[in-house]
Amino acid sequence: MARSTRRKHRMAEMNVVPYIDVMLVLLIIFMITSPLLTEGVNVQLPKAGQGTQTLDASNVGNIIIVTLDSWGQLHLQAEETAISANELTNRVKALAETIQQKGGKARVYVRGDTSVQYGKIIEIMAMLKAVGIDEVSLVTQKQ
Repeated sequence: MARSTRRKHRMAEMNVVPYIDVMLVLLIIFMITSPLLTEGVNVQLPKAGQGTQTLDASNVGNIIIVTLDSWGQLHLQAEETAISANELTNRVKALAETIQQKGGKARVYVRGDTSVQYGKIIEIMAMLKAVGIDEVSLVTQKQ
């Protein structure tokens, strides 16, 4: 008596369709939220035409944004509460150290309102340089 044995073969292929769906949803979420990360305090940025660069989206985790609003108040990242200059330098130094521990290089971008005196912005940049931040840049608006 010969018994015919039929073996059921399982499919060795992985169904990637659900993973693609999840990745597309995450892509949409990041596309919507990434412009909101740099907003924070409302300031009227000065306009510049040539010689400007755009922020590199791959280094968002290495970016520290300092904002000087029209009243001369300092803000860190997207926080709306004003902080003192001493607190700013302490917090920026701590953020830069955590970024360096992760293997990155901290970059500080200063957003200054057009009504703020140029000397105030230079003071902020000098304070950041004194703390040990090498890369300090100014943020402008495209014309």
